Amino acid sequence: GTAGTNDSNWVRGDGTGMMYNAASRDHRWEIGGSEVMRIDTYGHSTLPKQPSFLAVRSGNQGGFESSGSYGASIIYNNELVDINGDYNGGNGKFTAPVDGTYWFQAATYSSAQTMTQCWLALNDARASQTDVVFAAATSFACLTGFMTLDANDTVGFHPYTSASNAVTITENANHTYFRGGLLY
Repeated sequence: GTAGTNDSNWVRGDGTGMMYNAASRDHRWEIGGSEVMRIDTYGHSTLPKQPSFLAVRSGNQGGFESSGSYGASIIYNNELVDINGDYNGGNGKFTAPVDGTYWFQAATYSSAQTMTQCWLALNDARASQTDVVFAAATSFACLTGFMTLDANDTVGFHPYTSASNAVTITENANHTYFRGGLLY
């Protein structure tokens, strides 16, 4: 139907459809009455439901198994952003909702121990080609990586040191975080 001069709307009874606004020249897609995609007059696309997250440590995490289990993940227990609800603050892992290419950035700080490398943990195992090795042991570990995942794959962050199997991960607003999301 037509909502106004040169506006075009196609909406089913359940609120699913496409709307075109002649004044702004925006195309908007909705599912169940909730916007899932918009393309503006300049060709910019936005996907407000695109899976993404940002989590930090609230309080220190003692006894992190750094050298014993290569798939262990730091538990970033305070979710600041979790669009689509795919991050689990109880186990520190993101679960891919769909097949695709994802980006991740993780960092951690330990005031008590130093680390020599870090990697992403894929499905509770060390993920290939995600390692970062430090020239000297450091109290701060970080990485940025991209991964092609299948739906239901899980990803966490693992800092490593051979010096201790019970690392204390220190709460730090600037240095202890995990974030990521779906690219395409």
